[in-house]
Amino acid sequence: MNYTYFFLLLSILIFPHYTWGQVHDYNSTQVDSTTFVQTRMIMNNLSTEKFIKKVFQSDDMELPYRFLIPENFDQNKKYPLVITFHNSVRIGNDNEKQLEPLARIWLRDEIYHHYNGFVLAPQFNSRSSEYVKNNDGLMVSQPSKDLFTLLKLINTIEVEYPSIDKTRIYLVGFYSRSKTIRQIMNISPGTLQNIRVAGKIRFRKVMGSYYYSRTDLLKLFGNDNG
Repeated sequence: MNYTYFFLLLSILIFPHYTWGQVHDYNSTQVDSTTFVQTRMIMNNLSTEKFIKKVFQSDDMELPYRFLIPENFDQNKKYPLVITFHNSVRIGNDNEKQLEPLARIWLRDEIYHHYNGFVLAPQFNSRSSEYVKNNDGLMVSQPSKDLFTLLKLINTIEVEYPSIDKTRIYLVGFYSRSKTIRQIMNISPGTLQNIRVAGKIRFRKVMGSYYYSRTDLLKLFGNDNG
């Protein structure tokens, strides 16, 4: 039996049973320090009223978050969900500080009008990763309770807003947030890593890279039943 294998260049977060290809858009705009400062100032002065202020409760955890609904929202259409992650200095529970530039940029008129989508901006009460000693006495990171609460929040929002396109859920953060994103990918039951470990998909490993059957992936992520 012949299979077409392709290499997954990036680890893809899947909520809950989908995968999505990325499209790159390039332009030749030159950005200098003055332009950067001016743009940042513009975003910091944007009104954040469009970001609905909410608090998600689960067990003994509370997770403040802001939620942006697409302009001219149509429940019969599908929209992407963008999740933005703040840096460590914005930890807290005021439900304000997490609206840094990566969240505020979606409020700019040219973005809000032309790139319709939901934007979720949670605020963590502590660092997203906690360091503990493993059995070998080495310090390793593990996801905080906030991250598990965030996954529950995402599932709740998907139910509340069926218009969210589960094939287009994006995680956005500065470089320092890459660890947070990796932690979420590790604990999400829909990642290829966890699906592979569970024996739900065939694969071949060649020099540290994993190859999957395109047909298997389409079967696995082509419906809500997994």
